[in-house]
Amino acid sequence: MRPNKLDKFGFGMSPPRSETQEKRNDNVAEVVWLLSQKECDENSLDALSDVKGLFTRVVKQDQWDWFIVFEQLGRPGIKFCERARSYLSVVRNNIKNQKETIFTNSKLNAALIRILEKFPQISPSDAEQIYILSTREAPDVLKIGFTTRSVIHRANEINSATGVLVPFGVRAVWRVKDARDFEKKIHKLFEEYRIRKDKEFFKIPFSTAFRMVNDFLSKQRVATL
Repeated sequence: MRPNKLDKFGFGMSPPRSETQEKRNDNVAEVVWLLSQKECDENSLDALSDVKGLFTRVVKQDQWDWFIVFEQLGRPGIKFCERARSYLSVVRNNIKNQKETIFTNSKLNAALIRILEKFPQISPSDAEQIYILSTREAPDVLKIGFTTRSVIHRANEINSATGVLVPFGVRAVWRVKDARDFEKKIHKLFEEYRIRKDKEFFKIPFSTAFRMVNDFLSKQRVATL
């Protein structure tokens, strides 16, 4: 069987084609203008659908480029993304059905504008981060580690190593201080799930691992993102 062209990318990390990114940028600019000027027409429908789809990608995490979009949007929280796509859906439906559209001065409006204005840029973060990686084929075999560079860069570095047949994708990331120290503590927390003592791989359902890391960092009162 011929390998899928996406197999060279970890799941969630497939970069969009240039024409796709260009179209997204145009639609983002249209929605930013719409929300700031409080004016719209039927030409805004496609742009609203496309931008809503970006937030849906982050919520569902089921597309080959979801983590790329997550980074581009500034790593918004799931609850925010759910509110954002619901809000954009209401605006779109009102325009489509020629109903009066009320643009509130809510925090959501302001946050949408701030995030969307930053959308075209992808800024590799130099902050220390804890990450979880896995593959679609073995979703419960997790690579848990830390990096002081872009998580995408780190994942690509791992995927380029000899012996990695199926590329790893980013499942979760937390921006913390003293990530190296917290990595050691988290590895100790996951000791019973470690596959090999000399490797940072753990056999555990992702949902369980995510909750454990999140709870641990919250109890430590670590600033996370």
